[in-house]
Amino acid sequence: MIVVLLCLLLLWFLSRYPRCPPLPPTLSSFAGVSPIEIVRTPATRRKGLMHRTSLDGGMLFEFPREEHLTFHMKNTPLPLHIDFYDRNQRWIGRREGVPFSEKPIRVPKPACYVLETEKK
Repeated sequence: MIVVLLCLLLLWFLSRYPRCPPLPPTLSSFAGVSPIEIVRTPATRRKGLMHRTSLDGGMLFEFPREEHLTFHMKNTPLPLHIDFYDRNQRWIGRREGVPFSEKPIRVPKPACYVLETEKK
């Protein structure tokens, strides 16, 4: 009985956060920003722009499921614009990233993609 309940709970959870359509592997621009670096793996998403002192274009974070995402600027010396997009690549919102801040950065809606660009 417990196994059935756990399976139902898992199905409910997964249905709340649909899969994100994968981006083409050779994508060279997104939302008018070019060039872009795409980060798809958990390790590259965790590292992001930490310790980077320059960014040519933008860094696009791709997630497997649409979910409530939280970012921070720990060890990131660049001031950033952080734009969140849903599974249909519609813009949800923008937040400003303050260098080295550990304050959580998020928007109130689930997202699939996050584009970071240098704030100049």
